[in-house]
Amino acid sequence: MIVPQQIDGTWWMYFGEGGIYWATSDDLIHWTPGTTDDSPMYLPTPGTFDEALVEIGTSPVLTDDGLLLMLTNGATREVHEDGTVDVDYRCGQILIDPAAPTTVMARLQEPWLRPQTYEDTHGLISNVTFVEGLVKFRGKWFSYYGQSDTTLAVAVADPADGFGVGLRADG
Repeated sequence: MIVPQQIDGTWWMYFGEGGIYWATSDDLIHWTPGTTDDSPMYLPTPGTFDEALVEIGTSPVLTDDGLLLMLTNGATREVHEDGTVDVDYRCGQILIDPAAPTTVMARLQEPWLRPQTYEDTHGLISNVTFVEGLVKFRGKWFSYYGQSDTTLAVAVADPADGFGVGLRADG
């Protein structure tokens, strides 16, 4: 995902699956990777909702206090004695200071969106909420996400209600 405005005259892109990597560009055509497979800027966090997978979900947003907020996708996996595997995909957030765009300053400790509805828990791949789009419209934030790789939904946050792990699903 490309940051929609330059940071100190440079374009930034964040990408990857399993870890979050970055690259920079002067012209949006030619990109220079800043990380390698051995050195992502962000990895899954053991013992949490994103312990098995982490990746960027939406384009970063510049917040009112000048920080970059990125919605992420994360997953856990549970392997049972019979060899079956349960996967649970949830949505998180990380915060980055544009003065240090390769360093995660903070991350949510709990997901802001997790499989809850029938559509989230039943489908092609069950137990999936996978954020893909974020739009500010009429003062509210609309986050579009996939449900079990089958349907789409939107979660809505109203800044007037305060922030936190507070987007609510409006299937």
